[in-house]
Amino acid sequence: MKDASTSVRCSDADAGAPGAGPVRDVVGTEQHDPAPRLAERPTARPGTTAAIDPAEALAVLRALGQSKPPRHVYVDFDFTLCGQSSTDLFLAQARPAALYLPLFRLLGAVLRMVLPAGAARRWVDPLRLWIGLLLCPWMIMSFRRRAQSLFRAYRNQRLVTALDAISVQRITIVSFGCDFVLRTLLRGSRLEAARLVAPGLHRMVRDRRAGKLAMLRRAGAMPDRARDLAITDCDRDDADLLAYLRHGFLVRWPPCARPNPMAMAYIPFAYTARVKRSPGFLVKQILLEELPIVLLLFGLAALPGDGRVLLALVLLFLSYMTVYEIGYADNDRVGERSEAAPKLSPQFPAYRDYVHPLSAWVWSLLFAVVALAVMGEAGRAAAYARAGFAVPDTAIHEFAVLLSGWMGCVLLGALLFAGFNRATLFWRVFLYLSLQTGKMLSPLIFFPLGPAGAVLFMAHLVRMWAPYAIRRCGGDFERTSSQFIRLAFFLSFLPLVAFAAGDLSILLGWEVAVMLAFCTLRSGPELRRILTRSRTTDDPAQL
Repeated sequence: MKDASTSVRCSDADAGAPGAGPVRDVVGTEQHDPAPRLAERPTARPGTTAAIDPAEALAVLRALGQSKPPRHVYVDFDFTLCGQSSTDLFLAQARPAALYLPLFRLLGAVLRMVLPAGAARRWVDPLRLWIGLLLCPWMIMSFRRRAQSLFRAYRNQRLVTALDAISVQRITIVSFGCDFVLRTLLRGSRLEAARLVAPGLHRMVRDRRAGKLAMLRRAGAMPDRARDLAITDCDRDDADLLAYLRHGFLVRWPPCARPNPMAMAYIPFAYTARVKRSPGFLVKQILLEELPIVLLLFGLAALPGDGRVLLALVLLFLSYMTVYEIGYADNDRVGERSEAAPKLSPQFPAYRDYVHPLSAWVWSLLFAVVALAVMGEAGRAAAYARAGFAVPDTAIHEFAVLLSGWMGCVLLGALLFAGFNRATLFWRVFLYLSLQTGKMLSPLIFFPLGPAGAVLFMAHLVRMWAPYAIRRCGGDFERTSSQFIRLAFFLSFLPLVAFAAGDLSILLGWEVAVMLAFCTLRSGPELRRILTRSRTTDDPAQL
């Protein structure tokens, strides 16, 4: 099974008339066997890796139906006979899909990063299959029920139609995909009767290392080097077969009309990084600014005693932001429907339906459950008492109440974002404050917030809201530094709060020093950029 990220895929479109011309060109009017003229074509030289047009390959296959004596055809499966990876089609049947599909996708990405390229081609699919069967063995039953409809949906209809002209006894499907998966997909189709040469799960790595010729030799299905024909989309995986046969065709099929189900598996924050914003925004803004702000607001008070609070805060933040991302996707879809000139990224059409609300809520709930477990019995008891509830009857009751309270906060944030997306421009400017407030202060139901933390929150709120309001009202915020605004607000209002509270010791706490250091470090690069531009121009409009 070839890697979906590097293989060429196919389309379900009908071949139609374009193949008629090449049939005459290749076969002629009196020649029944296309081999003599195929041998003269540059794309059919032994060992060639030059790709030929799909219409030309289909014309050759139609001609083989009348060839004398009969020829055999060796066909690849993934991205040739089928429009997607058979491994992905199998793993996509795992349920619940919201949990398993992102895990399988992340597993494949991690394996490709840590393994050398050659080892990755041999090991990624077998390891994903083994781990998938270990974690979700019941997906075999789901796959068996859906296999026939999956093959009908993803098959390369142009190629399947062309193969109808050839006796099924002369067709050999040779693939590195798992034998069980391929046989199940082909069940009920005409090609079920074709010879299938594919490894079992236990032999996938060895056969990928040995190559397809070795597989065919072991199966007693070696092709006639001078007469038989092979069709594949991958010169890397099928290099030995293409080099061996005189008529080895490398065909680059058009992209498959149906998306890879694994590629569309929902992964938290992928939409934010790919479509709504960028990977840099996800890292710099969300993970290196908003998450640290939450930790500064609620986590410093727990240090140095209980570091578990920090981990719980990270998980709660991820829980909130997973559902918050639904608002990003909804914002794009609402803009597409209602705005004359919506500002959408080029990736939006392909990912219009990527964020599945149910999947996002499942991940949010999972993050929240783990966060409450990390808090420990003492942490949950303190959070429960902070909410003003009576002593719970059982630990399960306490856990359920805390979980319900948190998911209620997440739901409130989702409703606020939905209202924001449908509000007019005037009201959006003010609703933006509520979005930022919910994002930063939701942990307040579990953890206390000190005076310095309250000032830092207000400073951050102004830092986020001021640029948004100015831009939405048609202004230009590029002449100042929003990061420096937060620092200036914090330095200006913290002494005021300390005097109002009658406790100047607030100014001397180590927590204040940490908050001040964070604001200073974050404002530095932006402030240097503004000052550098101000020294190189006398025109304020260019600042």
